[in-house]
This record gives sequence, C-alpha cells and structure tokens, in this order.
Amino acid sequence: MQGLVFDINVQGHYAHFLHLLGALDLADIWLGYGFRVHTVPGLGYPTNVRDRVIWNRSQADELVLVTENRTADDADSLQATIADSLTPDSLPVLTIANKPRFENDRRYALIVAQRFADLTVDISLGQYRGVGRLFLPPRTVV
Repeated sequence: MQGLVFDINVQGHYAHFLHLLGALDLADIWLGYGFRVHTVPGLGYPTNVRDRVIWNRSQADELVLVTENRTADDADSLQATIADSLTPDSLPVLTIANKPRFENDRRYALIVAQRFADLTVDISLGQYRGVGRLFLPPRTVV
C-alpha cells in the first residue's frame, strides 16, 4: 500500500479524519506512516468517472480506495467491479458505512476514525489483501 484515494463522495472527509485522529491522539502516529493521500480529481479524473476506472487505478497504484456506502447495480459499479476483478493480491476498499452519521455524530465518527487508523496501518503491513471491502465501523454502532 502506497496511500489512499478518497472517492468523489468523500473527498472532503480526509480533513475530518485527521481532526478525529487528533482527538484520539493518533494523528502524529498515523501521519508518521507517510501515506500519500489523493482525491479522484487529484488523480486527473472527472468527478463522474466510473467506479471501475477508479478501482483499477487504485489497485495499479497501490492505493486504498475510501468510499461511502452506496449501491449501484450496473456493470461498472464498485460492487460489480470487486465481484469480477478481485484477486488475492487486491487491496481492500474502505467504506464509510453511514456517511451522514459520520458527519453528524461525534461518538460514531471517533469509532470510525479509530477503525480507519487501525485498518490503514494493518493494510500497509500486508493484511487484508483479497478481502474486497471493509466497513468503517465493522458493525452497526448504537
């Protein structure tokens, strides 16, 4: 893993993650890993680029894709792409399970941020290859 790419629907959330990691006293540690962080436009793609294109690019560049939980059933949707393109060496996609709650519920957001930090470090150490998708948080949090 070389870094992360924040999908178009969450591209502004990187700053929120950093703020939350700071509140957890993890920002300096996490930043110390030196992950490159990108957005879809930052990679040179238009905002309406197909999920398949971004997934393929993120895999080729060793970037973990960060998305929100959304569904689409066309052949180029993220879920369809993972289903037909996943290999044992593929990096997982990190998916914010409930984006509105992440944006508006601080306790929930801190849980998501902790999971984000844990997973990105674990992925950088070679874990979770071939998994497909990992949710932030892993289960419903009440």
